[in-house]
Amino acid sequence: MLMPVLAEGRWRWLSALITIGLAQSAALLGLVYIVRQLTASGATGISIVVGVQALLLVSVLALGRFGERYIAELLAQRYVRDLRYQVFRHAMNLSLESADSINKGGTLLRLTGDMGAIRNWIVQGLSPLLVLGAWLLVAIIGLATVHSYLLMAFLLPLLVAVGGNYGLGQLLYRESGLARKRRGQLIRNTTEKLREQRLIQTFNQQGREGRRFALQGDRLFSAQITRAKVSGWIRGFNEWLLGLSILLLMLVGFNLVVAKELALEDLGMVLGASFYLLSHLRRLGRLYEYWTLNTVAVHKLEDFFAKDTIAEKRRRRLKGVFQLTLKKAEVAGRFVPISASVDHRSRILLQGPQGSGKTSMLMTMAGLVPLTAGSMRINGVLVQKLGQRQYSQQVALVSAELPLLRGTLRKNLFYGARKQDADFSEEILELCGLRDWIDQLPDGMSTGLLESGSNLSAGVRYRIMLARALLRRPSLLLLDQDQALQDAAIEAMLQQVFERFEGAIVAASALPSLQGKAQQLWCLDEKLVVVKSLDKTDQDKQGSLVRLDQRG
Repeated sequence: MLMPVLAEGRWRWLSALITIGLAQSAALLGLVYIVRQLTASGATGISIVVGVQALLLVSVLALGRFGERYIAELLAQRYVRDLRYQVFRHAMNLSLESADSINKGGTLLRLTGDMGAIRNWIVQGLSPLLVLGAWLLVAIIGLATVHSYLLMAFLLPLLVAVGGNYGLGQLLYRESGLARKRRGQLIRNTTEKLREQRLIQTFNQQGREGRRFALQGDRLFSAQITRAKVSGWIRGFNEWLLGLSILLLMLVGFNLVVAKELALEDLGMVLGASFYLLSHLRRLGRLYEYWTLNTVAVHKLEDFFAKDTIAEKRRRRLKGVFQLTLKKAEVAGRFVPISASVDHRSRILLQGPQGSGKTSMLMTMAGLVPLTAGSMRINGVLVQKLGQRQYSQQVALVSAELPLLRGTLRKNLFYGARKQDADFSEEILELCGLRDWIDQLPDGMSTGLLESGSNLSAGVRYRIMLARALLRRPSLLLLDQDQALQDAAIEAMLQQVFERFEGAIVAASALPSLQGKAQQLWCLDEKLVVVKSLDKTDQDKQGSLVRLDQRG
């Protein structure tokens, strides 16, 4: 759910806006009273005292306009800032299914377009409504004391305005929703095509994609023009009612003067104040438009916040030696049930034909894909009862599904690393074959990486991702298939990792050189999972161990 506008002490700013409206109303009444007194006394000049009083009252009106805009903007920007952070935090905690289901361009739209619509409603809609609402209350009371007919002439157009704006507003709501949908389609298409620019150029599809973009652009243009037409009708309708209000006040007022039920000087004061007030009501001409766009944005944000997130539970240290147990564990449509266990020094190879679910199984063991049947436990505790942070301390996944980030090499290597020890870090860099490569870089650890490490070779990307996982000191290391594994140097590095890593390893690999270092082979196909034991590697011949059981 969205945070309330009045939360976090923001109600004080709304109170200030109401106070400003009342102060401006009092200043206007003061000016009317001064002019009325001068007219009644028949004075031909204005004394210095009266002039100063009138000047002060005019200054109050001017300062009120400044204060109204400044406080409204302050209120809106504070709320949008907090709401924007709420959206980002929710996006970072979405479950994998929810993250895959949302559109990244749509999320960007929520961080920009939706926030703009909410800001406009607070600044241009809600705030003037509060200030002018105070003015209207005072005006109604004032007209009621002068004559009931004047009050009726003032209220009748307002009541018509409410009904007319509501009817036109429903149409505006629909057209705004359609324009938003078209804009979202254009953003999604553009985001995808910019990401796949190399593919488009390779297959010479620039013309086709250009025509598709033009078609979506025309649809957005048509939707926005239709919305603008409806918005124009609303503004024209409100302007017509504003003129009607002034005309009714004048006709009723002059009739009352002719009937000698109202003095001419009183009519002049009433009309002067009413003209000033009604001129400010023009600012409410777009009130329903702002409210409609805000409503569309709020509904979209509520849908976004309804997406499932990872439930974060209390962080506590797991007791005992690491062990992961699967019992008839299954993800429907991805891999068939499996019952097996992973001990703290297990070496397991995961094999099977393409599409058998190897990557999905590793993602499940990494806590990124929930089981649809069966159970998975760590040290006897169901993974559902573990918080995501606590779980991620135990398991690290190396996969193309978890690419490198745009930024420096240092940022990528130590992303999420705990207890950064210099000796330990150097040992990991040596193990992954990165030390000499880094020393040859002109900028060293400050070398910039493009998104997904696209400016690096496949082998270097894999080494960095492996080092990033090892620097987290996991108890279980999961290695997904990667094109870099076809490299003999990468294969030799993995042999060293199998020998020296003090922890469990499950690797999706068919490399013959690793089979001699594995104790189990999990073979997946479309119908069953075969788990069989292999000859254990002689642990005494494995050399020194990289100790990763230290906890930060």
